[in-house]
Amino acid sequence: MNAPLRSLARALLPRPLRRWLTRHQRLRFTGPYPDWPAALDASTGAPHVVLLSSVLSYVEHPWPILGRLAALPAAAWIVTRTCFSDTPADRVIVQQVPASIYRASYPAWVFAEEKYRRFWSERGASLSWHATVEGEANAGPLQFAFKNVLILPRGAPQETASTTPPAL
Repeated sequence: MNAPLRSLARALLPRPLRRWLTRHQRLRFTGPYPDWPAALDASTGAPHVVLLSSVLSYVEHPWPILGRLAALPAAAWIVTRTCFSDTPADRVIVQQVPASIYRASYPAWVFAEEKYRRFWSERGASLSWHATVEGEANAGPLQFAFKNVLILPRGAPQETASTTPPAL
């Protein structure tokens, strides 16, 4: 396991799952969206861990993707650097790239945290929320926060390496 991935695993994954991943070195990555469905279908089995790092906010229709991924018999889902708000519905904002980097703007989803929580709890999963270095932001009057979420299926070990993992 490479150093950044080991650090992420240490911060978010339960100890038994970390040990299993380390012992078996069972990490493989699928191609970029939209190739991931074919990669999952062609694989020899379901993924053990699903990692969505700063990606859900930028896909056109995130809920069907989440539905498909939530149906996988994974040991954990890790969603990082994703925008959540306390509004009752998801919102789309326009994210501006600073001109010092390059001129661009992108649509981005800000997920309603309670809706997201309900989606996973209806599937029997537990969620563990963690801060990110990006912290809080706003788009006009909409306040939101970037968060990391560790999602574990019912019956998974709930022990984590630390009660306050470092921001990613």
